[in-house]
Amino acid sequence: MLPSILDLKPSRQLRYWTLGIHLFAAVLILLLPLTPLLKSLFVVVTLTGLWLQYKKLFLTPSNMVRAIYIQNPESWRLKMADGGAETARLEHSIVFPRLIVLYLRRENGKIRSLLIPRDALPADQHRCLRAALRLRDSDTPS
Repeated sequence: MLPSILDLKPSRQLRYWTLGIHLFAAVLILLLPLTPLLKSLFVVVTLTGLWLQYKKLFLTPSNMVRAIYIQNPESWRLKMADGGAETARLEHSIVFPRLIVLYLRRENGKIRSLLIPRDALPADQHRCLRAALRLRDSDTPS
């Protein structure tokens, strides 16, 4: 059974992985046999990508989902950080032990993907959500 309310908190693991992967890419670029000009250009592009990703994930709270109210398995209400709310329908989900990816169709017809890392929810809620989504996916015919 799906939990009725999911209070999401910002994920430290997602923040660390984002930072680590971009820094790893920058180090690999520095190790490539390229001219210093090309290396510096690629490093600047990589660090700009890091800043844009960081800004999108962590510094723009107005479009961040802070809570999910599950009215029924198909109708989900998303509460945004700015106080707004929107209704969405669960289209598809991908479930991993440490990560849940939800694809939600918003009222305007656009698809919104939502990452729920393990540290964004209490452990029991994350486990219940994973189990319920696996059951839902196994019940729907392919």
